[in-house]
Amino acid sequence: MDCKKASSIIVTDYIDENMKGLDLDELEAHIRSCPNCRTLAERVARLRTTFKAAPRQEAPASVWKKIRDEITIDPVSVRYRPGLLDRIRERLALLKPAVIITCAAILLICVVTVIRFIPVFGSLSAGSSQDELITIASMNGSSEESQYDLGTGAEQYFL
Repeated sequence: MDCKKASSIIVTDYIDENMKGLDLDELEAHIRSCPNCRTLAERVARLRTTFKAAPRQEAPASVWKKIRDEITIDPVSVRYRPGLLDRIRERLALLKPAVIITCAAILLICVVTVIRFIPVFGSLSAGSSQDELITIASMNGSSEESQYDLGTGAEQYFL
């Protein structure tokens, strides 16, 4: 057993005499072999003896009355005041439909804009030959002088 675990057990279960069996034997063996844990166990035992020897004091009646009042308080009389996070959640719940509609509208505008600027070149594929590209360009009204001009710079780059 290591000292960290032993010291944790000493100040909780061991001092209250809540240990039995193999765990108690293991802890006591560690205490016998470790001077730091032995010192801790002795100090905690002295404190326990001191507290047990102290005279018992009764709490004043006013303390017991406050405790009783807090325990038996009528839940209906307690007003719930929502915190900042609760108020933010309420407002976000109301905004969800508006956010969804706005996102859908923006997405639709983006799709329509992209589709509008994509030229239709027939059945172009990634493996189209240069002759096919020139043929398609000429079908789109290109002259012989600009037979290799397939549109904007971006279109030429991708074709």
